[in-house]
Amino acid sequence: MNSKMRRDISDLRYAADIATTSRTQSSSNSSSVAHQRNLAANGLQITQELLPVPFEILQTCIEYLDLVDRELNAYVYALPDNNAFCFMSGSDTINLGISSSLVNNLDETELAFVFGHELGHVIYGHLGTVHVQDENADFLTMRNMRAREISADRVGFICAESVHSSVSAMIKLVSGVDEKHLLFDVSSYLDQCQTLRDIPASHVDFLSTHPPMPVRARALLWFSISDRYFQYKKKTTPDSTNNPTVRDLDEKIANDMSVYVDKGIDERFSSEKAAFKMFFLAYHLSLNGQFSRQDQKLLEENCGRNARRLFEIYYTCMN
Repeated sequence: MNSKMRRDISDLRYAADIATTSRTQSSSNSSSVAHQRNLAANGLQITQELLPVPFEILQTCIEYLDLVDRELNAYVYALPDNNAFCFMSGSDTINLGISSSLVNNLDETELAFVFGHELGHVIYGHLGTVHVQDENADFLTMRNMRAREISADRVGFICAESVHSSVSAMIKLVSGVDEKHLLFDVSSYLDQCQTLRDIPASHVDFLSTHPPMPVRARALLWFSISDRYFQYKKKTTPDSTNNPTVRDLDEKIANDMSVYVDKGIDERFSSEKAAFKMFFLAYHLSLNGQFSRQDQKLLEENCGRNARRLFEIYYTCMN
């Protein structure tokens, strides 16, 4: 793959995934090295000799994404949880970990999706930050981290080259169920979005680094019919000129992210912003020790019903 292909992959980034060179919380080199050592001590390195099938799949993804010039260490570790992750150590070393349960449950194409997803974080420069702890997390940072997952899913998809396998990998990731019990039905799975709509998001959702999996699956399905994906794959069909634009589809995805995750916090921000504006105005209007009818009118024009509540508190205190 040449530099033109790398640029093409960069063009697949989800619009809300804001590219940045700043690092909100860089992981120290010592902690990265310690994490790398832990994988080497408690995992099994993915090599041609030890794990030939995962190795070949990973190598294919590395070559496809033009990452052959980067040092990469990949390990399988023994955990029942379905999980995979990627982090940097040193200046340019990629470290990838994947749980044994995922390796056992996924077929080869599904595994390519997971490997591609993790390497997508490398391509888009997502690995400059570590997961932010609850006590110092801010909602805008977490929202951007969720957007990154949509971009990485797209890279996983182009490595798997199959919508079916990409979504089935997502279902297996979230459920831990393999083909023995799983009847693959995308439509039925996406119906879970309605349940998400009906149940308000909580503080835990706002602090999550990942969007709900049904939302991610729907976002990937939309991307798979976008004009940009067809241009990237150089696919032509009788209707390819009528494919929806990736810009329009990204707006649909952003709306999903708002409806299923961010709506509650957006409403909270709006409410707190309105309250701050009201008290800020009230404070400045009352600096002269008075709160005239003209002041009240100005406050009501700017703050509406919230101002009337403030008037009630004010007159109660005065009386």
